[in-house]
Amino acid sequence: MTSPPQKSIRRLLGERGLILEFGNQIDPEISARVRLMASAIEQKKIEGIKNTVPTYRSLLVQYDPIAISLKRLNAALDEIEQTLGDSKPPPGRYFELPTYFGKPYDYDTARIAAHNSLTPEEVVRIFSETVLLVYFIGFIAALPYIGGVPECLHTPRLPSPRVKLPAGVVGLGGQQVALPPVELPSGFNYIGRCFHKLYDPMRFPPTAFQPGDRIRFKAVSLEQAQAHEGEFPEPKG
Repeated sequence: MTSPPQKSIRRLLGERGLILEFGNQIDPEISARVRLMASAIEQKKIEGIKNTVPTYRSLLVQYDPIAISLKRLNAALDEIEQTLGDSKPPPGRYFELPTYFGKPYDYDTARIAAHNSLTPEEVVRIFSETVLLVYFIGFIAALPYIGGVPECLHTPRLPSPRVKLPAGVVGLGGQQVALPPVELPSGFNYIGRCFHKLYDPMRFPPTAFQPGDRIRFKAVSLEQAQAHEGEFPEPKG
């Protein structure tokens, strides 16, 4: 793991955005710093700050330049960063998602196994026993960006993406996990499917997950996985 810098690097994004960079890689410690800063900004309720958007390694602060100048904004952010010290954000919630790893959803299990000199059974066992981290929410339909795949499973994405995959399929690409909440194209290596409902535009927020949450894709039978079809995931702790 990499220790994030105590002082963020800042870059302007247009006239209403300021990006705070805390590192240059996917790392749990950097993510924790991003989430801690976002939480501290929200608690301060600084006039003129409209929203914060976390990513793997940075935080976008959206602000109203009429309500707060860039100089005042940077000063306020400096003050917040100085008070963070070595604090950690509260632990995220824990989810267990029953997942079926057999046909027809084991599209690329053999490919991952061959790339890493493993058997398909070992790929499923290692992956399904791993607790992963939700880094942030973004892209289409509140897609969760998930990381933490063990290095022994790291596999390059497909040279050409599949045009259409069903919602809930579970895929790997490097250390990241893809969990499409709706039908999407993708170049990840897919090994199973979760049947929970992962996106509901009539709910707020429309996803069950938040940055900092932990997820384990628990291996179950097809019948056990399908028993949760249409259900929103509920945290177990």
